[in-house]
Amino acid sequence: MKPTVLIVDDEPLFVNLICRALASSEFDLIQANNGKDAVKQFHDFNPDIVLLDLGLPDMSGLTLLKEMKNLKEETEFIMITGQGGVKEAVEAIKLGAMDYICKPVNLEEFKAVIFRLIEVWKLKIKMREFNQSQENRYSFQKIVRKSRVMDKMCNLAERVALSGSSTVLIQGETGTGKGMLASAIHYNSPRKDNSFVNVNCATLLEGLLESELFGHEKGAFTGAIKRKMGKFELADKGTIFLDEIGEMSLNLQAKLLKVIEEKHFERVGGTTPIKVDVRLIASTNRNLANDVKDGRFREDLFYRLNVVPIHIPPLRERKEDIPIIAMHLLEEYKKDFGKRIKGFSKDAMDFIENYEWKGNVRELKNFIERAVLLTNGDTIQLDKEYTDEVRTKTAGAAASQDFTLASLDDMELSYVKKVVEMEEGNKSKAANILGITRQRLRRILKEE
Repeated sequence: MKPTVLIVDDEPLFVNLICRALASSEFDLIQANNGKDAVKQFHDFNPDIVLLDLGLPDMSGLTLLKEMKNLKEETEFIMITGQGGVKEAVEAIKLGAMDYICKPVNLEEFKAVIFRLIEVWKLKIKMREFNQSQENRYSFQKIVRKSRVMDKMCNLAERVALSGSSTVLIQGETGTGKGMLASAIHYNSPRKDNSFVNVNCATLLEGLLESELFGHEKGAFTGAIKRKMGKFELADKGTIFLDEIGEMSLNLQAKLLKVIEEKHFERVGGTTPIKVDVRLIASTNRNLANDVKDGRFREDLFYRLNVVPIHIPPLRERKEDIPIIAMHLLEEYKKDFGKRIKGFSKDAMDFIENYEWKGNVRELKNFIERAVLLTNGDTIQLDKEYTDEVRTKTAGAAASQDFTLASLDDMELSYVKKVVEMEEGNKSKAANILGITRQRLRRILKEE
């Protein structure tokens, strides 16, 4: 895909010079010698880059810039001016132009400006393609569900997404998919072409979290060797997702409240207010209303966050969703592992439906991944290899025991050892069965 470049200038010699300088298969070049013609060309060819003379015969270049920006905001502009028009060129940059060049043009400098702009354009294209893929990935239709309660929750989230600005508080147990829902809200909103910035408030100490959110100036504290932009700044025009906000300290809660109310902040160690336009989505697995009563969470911040509350129910409250989620995960993992598994045995599905998934979808996902990895037949059975307790569970039994899933690495090691044992210690045959090299097999067994 090549960028289309529109050159708007009333000096034929200058236009010819620029066209020769840009004569390359990397561009599609079109020309206009006045404002009226430029508007027509803009409508007809939808250019990605415009080289715009400030001194057109029929209208001001600044007026034309505003008009074209209204037609297609993402088009990039380079203004062309004489030596006496620098003030207007600076005004054009304030209106959204990327840069300006002065006549007479230094062709090498001009090419450098153009090719730098082309790189910016390419990055924008990549970002747009990425956002489109994320929009498809996080479509509300792809949230696997059958229950009415989940349909109701998704319908609410979809309506909220379209608003583009309302603050959202997502509450739910660990593993219910709060992060996925936050992503779906962003990528189905008017902000979808801008950044989605995720911050986990539980993983950083208070001082580090403040710097992460608001950035810092050089020398603000020991180790601050240069200026750093914060997540709020990076999320401008987009969405910031504050995961596990219930873990934030009371001191930082007060600073966050101020940002929400005033829509600006200062970097740590800074004094210059930085204005931002962000949508805030927060999530927690805690009961913030109770935390407010206990003095662990600010009441004023809670009400600022709780504009649109969304609760994701745990799996045990929507058991009708479990079978279709399990089948969906099976389809995903059998592709990953190259398996031809058709489904679950009745006993296995009974167990899956009636087990109390304390880790919710995340725990179920780990379980299915483990089962697919260790199943060699075309049906997943209740096999001791992927759960020691599964045979003690009966359909409908209350899940009174804890169920601990081993890590994938541990299961891989266990499976490899079993294959080696079946082949009576012959590692070459075992590696061939596993479809891996002998060296990798030895690494798994930690023999080298």
